[in-house]
Amino acid sequence: AFLAVPLARYYRVQWRNAKIESRNEQRSQRAVALNRLGPAFQKKLSFAKQFANQKVLQEEDAVYSTERDLSEQAIEAEDFMRRLNEI
Repeated sequence: AFLAVPLARYYRVQWRNAKIESRNEQRSQRAVALNRLGPAFQKKLSFAKQFANQKVLQEEDAVYSTERDLSEQAIEAEDFMRRLNEI
């Protein structure tokens, strides 16, 4: 066990590093291929990058929902305003 555990770990690390190197090589090849494309594609790519940083709204970001009755939401809003004014 004294020699087997480090030996197994060594081969596991070598295997994982080979996978990482392969992924990095593929990523590098894709980057080179993108840079070889013409200026029209570069313009489209820069336009698309503008939207990559935009926030996508999720269900928990919603302020109003039609899942509950409006009267329930009005009561909650009144309760919220009452607690807000108490502060």
